Amino acid sequence: MTRAATMLNALALLLFGGFLLWLAWSDVYWQLLNPQFKPLTAATGVAALLAGAATPFLKTHGRVPWGGAASMLLFLSLTGVAVNGYMDDGAATFTREYTEPEPRVEIGGTEYVRMTAPELFMLAEIDASLVPERFVVRGPIVRTPELDSRSMVAVYRMAVVCCLADAVATGFAVEVPDPLALEDGQWIRVAGTLTETESMPPDPSLGPFLFVLNKRYAISPDDMDTTIEPDMPYVFEMRQQEPFAY
Repeated sequence: MTRAATMLNALALLLFGGFLLWLAWSDVYWQLLNPQFKPLTAATGVAALLAGAATPFLKTHGRVPWGGAASMLLFLSLTGVAVNGYMDDGAATFTREYTEPEPRVEIGGTEYVRMTAPELFMLAEIDASLVPERFVVRGPIVRTPELDSRSMVAVYRMAVVCCLADAVATGFAVEVPDPLALEDGQWIRVAGTLTETESMPPDPSLGPFLFVLNKRYAISPDDMDTTIEPDMPYVFEMRQQEPFAY
């Protein structure tokens, strides 16, 4: 029985290591964890594989617990079901290389600095003078009755520090001609300036995620248009100077 438990522990470690290596190079990774942790995930996978390979040759003293191996196998089974669900739903489709666009773009004869809503939020909170005079952001929108009454929508991006568990949606209110013409989740591109406001509606609700609407500033649009969701919709880094992430 002790030998069987040892082999089960070895199998669990080998499967766990293999799963981590697969995850580090899979299209699912960025939907679960910040891509900057890929090297750490891969290194952990290698360590687990080495530990699993060495386990059968280690001398055991006394009874080897079954609980650890059984828990690991259960975890791997549930994780496999979840990842398979991602792939069946078409969620694991990020296969193209992400290339950053030019840091500035000309719209209607005026030059704008490309940046993300979280970066704009961060700079506005630190010191509004750090915000480029004219900028362009893109992101999905959220509508609420309070925003509709002001002919506004909230444009935001989801900022991820570690994983989706700590993701926060940060955004700004934007005045639009007709909020009813836009739908929740629709992506827009807004070029304009930062305007100080006296009051702002409460934070919108975004399911299980925290939404933080800037209460001091809004975006005064010079130009606005609908756009498509980019290959990488989440924001994994926030820069304080050009080139921004966009």
